[in-house]
Amino acid sequence: MHNRLLRYVLLDHAARWKNDSRCMMAAVGWAWFRILTSATSHRNAFVEALIILVGGMMVTTLWYALTQEDHPMMRSPTALSRRRMMAQLRGVGYAVAMMFVMAVPFPILEAAIIKRRFRMLIKAGVIDSEKGVEQIVESLGVAKQAHLKLPLNTLAPVRDVIKVTAIQKPDLANLWKAATALTEYARLIYPLPPEVINSHNEGVAAFYRGKAMQHPGVGPKEIEAAIAEYTKAIALADRDTELKAHALMARAGNYNLLQRYSEALRDAQQAEELGSLDLDLIATVEGQALVHLSRSRGDLQRAVGLITLRLEMASPPLSPDTRLFSFRLRAEANYGLGNFAEAVNDYRQFLSAIKVSEQRKRPNFNIGEYFAILVYSYLRLDNVEAAIRVSSELEELTNDSRFGAIRQILIRYSAAPQLAIAMIRQVAPEPPIHDR
Repeated sequence: MHNRLLRYVLLDHAARWKNDSRCMMAAVGWAWFRILTSATSHRNAFVEALIILVGGMMVTTLWYALTQEDHPMMRSPTALSRRRMMAQLRGVGYAVAMMFVMAVPFPILEAAIIKRRFRMLIKAGVIDSEKGVEQIVESLGVAKQAHLKLPLNTLAPVRDVIKVTAIQKPDLANLWKAATALTEYARLIYPLPPEVINSHNEGVAAFYRGKAMQHPGVGPKEIEAAIAEYTKAIALADRDTELKAHALMARAGNYNLLQRYSEALRDAQQAEELGSLDLDLIATVEGQALVHLSRSRGDLQRAVGLITLRLEMASPPLSPDTRLFSFRLRAEANYGLGNFAEAVNDYRQFLSAIKVSEQRKRPNFNIGEYFAILVYSYLRLDNVEAAIRVSSELEELTNDSRFGAIRQILIRYSAAPQLAIAMIRQVAPEPPIHDR
């Protein structure tokens, strides 16, 4: 067998050439079969092709060593005819060309492969594994690197399946990476119109006048003025669906600031229908509106999924106050769902952040809006001692004497948490709980 191996490697070039070229063509054929009939990524298909190529060459070598006659000097003819040689060269040339196509991005081909892969990934309506997340991230990375402008009707279903997965499978690892990849791709490929306040396009000018009015600390009048500008931009956008979607999303955020949550939710959903891919804004605006509307258990479940997705997204980064605000929103949603332990965890993170936040200096804290849920959560968990401790902590943090009254109620009714809840409601409102 040793002699036959040596003969195959060193002498019988024709047999080796034929076997190796067949292995290469089989490997390329397999790679394209996987790319075109499954959600396998470009990179993984290429790796599989290399494995098949190396494995095939090993198998053919071993087969030759086991089946050929043991004549040390025997060899097949190495002087192949020109016809046979050209046929083999053509086959190998086709295989090499196909490998080159796999390695070098061609826009039309790449776009077609990515579209097909996305269709297969979203077929089930939810991303079922971390592998699916990785394939979305890799595909969008390829599109971003090649600057491919994938159509909105391809990307919108990907956005929707990420949202659904965030709600139905909140524990799926690294889902935020897919959301971040889609948002970054959209900002690069579908950017805002040029920032020219005095644009010849009055719709664009109105949009940026609205943005110029948004800055920390603005009051209701400035917010109403920004909404008026965004409304004008929407009316003047005509067939510019991208401008209209951006303006709707911006107006939705401002409606939330004025506590007009139904209108905020309506605008955000209309922006999505027009193809908005800004999952960071979508998750923030819809999550906030759903928590405050609190119409049903389903609303709160959606809110928890969306807020969690936004908190985990790496880009664009959340400001410290927005992160703080998001923990409070999720705490309220978890409380409404009866997830009291999760509400405590979120409120603890909220408290840790607010101790160093400028919001702490804001006068007239709304006790129900900001802190009472933590006391209620401990009582719902029948942990009266923790509720008493946290009421003291909150009184020191906020200098709000009402926490003294709450603490006295807790001490007086420590043996009856449900009665304590009823009494505390007279001091601070309790968010609604949707038991089913």
